[in-house]
Amino acid sequence: MVTGWIVLLALLWLWGCGPTEEEKASARLRMARAILQGGDTTAALLHLDSVLMLHPKAAVSGNAATNLRREIHWDVYQRKQLALDSARARIARLERSFVLTQGEFERTPRYVHQRQIPEENLSRSYLRADVTPAGEVVLTSQYYGSGRLAHQRIRVWEGEQEAFTDTVPLESADVYHGSFLGTTWERVTFRSGREDGMAPFIVAHAGKRLKMAFLGKGSQYVIFLEERDIKAIGEAVELAAALREEKKLTMEISRLHIR
Repeated sequence: MVTGWIVLLALLWLWGCGPTEEEKASARLRMARAILQGGDTTAALLHLDSVLMLHPKAAVSGNAATNLRREIHWDVYQRKQLALDSARARIARLERSFVLTQGEFERTPRYVHQRQIPEENLSRSYLRADVTPAGEVVLTSQYYGSGRLAHQRIRVWEGEQEAFTDTVPLESADVYHGSFLGTTWERVTFRSGREDGMAPFIVAHAGKRLKMAFLGKGSQYVIFLEERDIKAIGEAVELAAALREEKKLTMEISRLHIR
């Protein structure tokens, strides 16, 4: 009986001598600091959050974790704010080459390059790149000629390098055709991913003699992409990237705890 009591008392003593909540929290705090010194901000923040969640009664370490987390968020905020200012400066510079307009049947406005305003380019076949405020590149192929192609997609190539858009159904609202005095207009709009990397392909091959084919059912029409259109498409891709970056950084900054 006496031996049993001795064992029980020894176990209670060992249990009472284990690390306190403050000591456990302090150990996690030290780990967070070590991770932060290693440059992994995200992992450090996770460890700081665990201090507060797993050891709510550890007042000293909890306050230290809160303060360190605030410092980290402030540092991240400053870096992201600099990046956001840079993105906005790029947008402001590029916007000077575009006109923000909204068509009668468009749900959102678009940036249209000044070289590619539709009303000023009715009498030619070309490829236009518009940009939505959300940073999506929308391509529109315009065929201008004497006969109908009923084209649904386009191909651009240089040598053995080529890119295709997806096919847009002829019954889609994104397909337009009209005629006047023997002249035909066809416009196909490639949105929501249907441009399928065409714009980046053109940017990657800028400076080359790029050919473009309007592909219809059993027929095609080939042109050379004009330098002004290649440049306009390049600036559209750049503007779209800056708009997406602005949106992403604005959202990330709004999630930071800096107070």
